[in-house]
Amino acid sequence: MKCPIKEVLKTKKSVMTDHFYIEENGNRRYKEIHAHPILDHSGEVIQLIEYIIDITDRKLAEEKLQQSEQKYRTLIDLIPHGIEELDLDG
Repeated sequence: MKCPIKEVLKTKKSVMTDHFYIEENGNRRYKEIHAHPILDHSGEVIQLIEYIIDITDRKLAEEKLQQSEQKYRTLIDLIPHGIEELDLDG
C-alpha cells in the first residue's frame, strides 16, 4: 500500500488508495483511504485532510460476484449446444 500522506506531499494532489488487513479473529477488512492537501498561497502543503471508509461489504460482494460469474461461465462452456426450455406441449 502506498502511503497517502507521502503521495500527497510528493504530488500535492488528492490521493485515494485501498488497504486490507486481517483482524485477530481472521476476518478480512477493507478500507478506502482518501487524502486531500490544503495548499498555501505558494502551492505548498500546509495541512492534510484524510478520511477512511470501511468498504469491506462492497469488496466481499465483488468477490462473491466474480466467483459466481466464473462458476456460470464454466458451466456454460461445458454445455456444447446450449439450453432449451420446453413447456408440457414440447
